[in-house]
Amino acid sequence: NVSIEPGITGNVTMSVLDQTLTEILDIIGKQVDLRYELKGKNLAISPDQPFVKIYRIDYPNITRRSDSTVSISTNIASTGNGITLRGTYDERATAFQRLLDEYVEAKYPRKGVAAEAQ
Repeated sequence: NVSIEPGITGNVTMSVLDQTLTEILDIIGKQVDLRYELKGKNLAISPDQPFVKIYRIDYPNITRRSDSTVSISTNIASTGNGITLRGTYDERATAFQRLLDEYVEAKYPRKGVAAEAQ
């Protein structure tokens, strides 16, 4: 059974050898702007115009949850004073590194650094 939409007119002449019906229809469809649909023994031919087609997609039902906690607590000096660092992780890490550098420099000063800087 062949169904051709009204308004489609004209002739197509071509020479094909050893090609399937779908290959021939693909060639014709590209040359004269036609679209075909082959379902079982039925062939429907229509103009190649925009159309709506709905696809059913089954997505897996997944729920994702993530929790994260980061905290830094340190006691640098032996005087018993605690230091609390606030801010983002990067800000706290930078502040901690700065405090650690100051502590090490105060506790173990590098000899000759002041003379080299001048």
